[in-house]
Amino acid sequence: MLEYKIQYKGVFYVALVLIGLYYFSSKFTEGMIDIRYASLFNYINPQETNFTGRVKIMALDLEIFRDNFLMGVGPGAARELRFTYGYGMVVGAHSEFTRMLAEHGLFGLISLLSILILSFKEYRRRVDYNKVILGCMSLFGILTMFHSAFRIALPGYIYGLSYVILRLREK
Repeated sequence: MLEYKIQYKGVFYVALVLIGLYYFSSKFTEGMIDIRYASLFNYINPQETNFTGRVKIMALDLEIFRDNFLMGVGPGAARELRFTYGYGMVVGAHSEFTRMLAEHGLFGLISLLSILILSFKEYRRRVDYNKVILGCMSLFGILTMFHSAFRIALPGYIYGLSYVILRLREK
């Protein structure tokens, strides 16, 4: 079994770089990135306790899923239903996971579980560098689906590429 020793110096440098990147991106965007992420839970105005934006859309998607558990509402239909459920305007999903549940119901849930289960099974089957490649690429694809759904093709493409097995040739 492999044993790992935490290198606190390395952790410190990584944390320092991340803090520096945050500070740089905040200054570069003139504070707009701070407002973007603060508005996720409506922290801009602490008197209001409502969720706004992505979190509210996700909550409405889960309500739609609860009301249409078996078959969902159909591809693309949740977009208009979010207005009916109280969002105030017709809006697209921001999370592929809740969109799949709302629009495809139980079959969407089965699809999402199969993505996660297949990733874990394949990760356990792989060895060495292939395990790292699968882990990084599938994690990138899955985490990207949390905030951008499939409006961009990149998450699905990268997730698919994660299943490529590389073989090194010895000369």
